[in-house]
Amino acid sequence: MSLLVRPIGVLRSCYAQKFGIPRQPGLVPSATATLHLDRAVVTRDALRGLEAWTHAWVIFHFHEAHDVKMTVRPPRLGGSRRMGVLATRSPHRPNHLGLSAVALGAIDPDAMTVELRGGDFLDGTPCVDLKPYVPYADAIPDAGGAWADTGAVRQSVRFTDAGRAACDAHPQPGGRSLAELVAETLSHDPRRPRARDGGYALKIGDLDVLARIEDGAWLVEDVVVRTPSSGGVTGGGPPVPASTEGEP
Repeated sequence: MSLLVRPIGVLRSCYAQKFGIPRQPGLVPSATATLHLDRAVVTRDALRGLEAWTHAWVIFHFHEAHDVKMTVRPPRLGGSRRMGVLATRSPHRPNHLGLSAVALGAIDPDAMTVELRGGDFLDGTPCVDLKPYVPYADAIPDAGGAWADTGAVRQSVRFTDAGRAACDAHPQPGGRSLAELVAETLSHDPRRPRARDGGYALKIGDLDVLARIEDGAWLVEDVVVRTPSSGGVTGGGPPVPASTEGEP
């Protein structure tokens, strides 16, 4: 049996590379994405009534996960123990499908766009479907979470004066604070387990946010506009992709 799935649109996300993407939806409320619907697949009528809901499930394709693994190393287990891929949220799954619950923002039937908040999407992610989050049916308060039963320990995030000023000089769409987005993102430590200390570049849109680990905390030092010719900057070392092998 085979199944042909046609994306309903593409997700334009604030995260321009894998490093920095939250390992779970909802961890970074400031993270934004816009679903641009494909008019060849859906019409504006498909959006009728969506404004009545506050949250939705997004089914999407991990378009940069090109391999399939039967076992992966979940970051929450320190990256040292292997678990079956179906026991994790790893993108390295047979069909490379993801599922995230997000908050709904502005809906524009004319532009065929839907604003989303709190997502964990890479920019350019194909969206397979969008379905309302139904609290009475979808929420399971007594569900068990195995090794991810509690939230991960968050890291402290500080800004140099120059880093804070640079963030303030680059507000996000809608006037949202870049510093807030950066602080929320780095507090969940997007590095691989046992990653080295040093400098990192968090790519937000066309910006490189330069930060490093100092005394066990993140220190944001500067923001640089990335141009096509520059290829970006990497601070004190190359940006290391977040471990997406086996979330949670």
